Amino acid sequence: MDIKFINIEHSIKFKTMGDAVKEANRLKMVMDRFAKRVNLPFACIFCVSNLSLRFGEYVMFHNGRKGRPIRKPVSKLKLFEPPETVMPHLHIIIVYTGQEKRISNKIVESITKKYGAEASRAYDITTQNPIYFLQYAVRQSATFRFVNDYTNTIDFDLKKMSKVLTKQKEGLYFHNNNRNDSRFRLPAD
Repeated sequence: MDIKFINIEHSIKFKTMGDAVKEANRLKMVMDRFAKRVNLPFACIFCVSNLSLRFGEYVMFHNGRKGRPIRKPVSKLKLFEPPETVMPHLHIIIVYTGQEKRISNKIVESITKKYGAEASRAYDITTQNPIYFLQYAVRQSATFRFVNDYTNTIDFDLKKMSKVLTKQKEGLYFHNNNRNDSRFRLPAD
């Protein structure tokens, strides 16, 4: 069974992260209801982002203790400072096996109904590198919402992939931009 990918561009910028998370929750509920009603094999990820990969990214830090690792934003430009942020926005990626128009149109229609025409478009990214798009969205996003495949026919797990595509580090982490630059001084131990 061939799996394919769709990237949905959501051109609306939100005022706060709370508004963006509410929109992601709303779209997740719409797609959950749609998935249960039509019984089509697909899965979605809604990534809520307020970073640009030019300024920083999210990195998982393992501190040697029990529990979940800490996921923190790291600046690419300034050492030991939080990254600059942009307006909160959404990245939406769909994994499917068939009837892509019906699946993507449901999200596009829901966004268009709320925000007006030209608010979103769907692009097939199967022929390009779909893992790159997923990694791009995951590395700059603070919050994720998932719609699982209710038919259990898609072997691609978006939750596991989002964990794998996030950089995992122990201790301090410096971007390549900061490593060889003499302007930055490391803090004294």
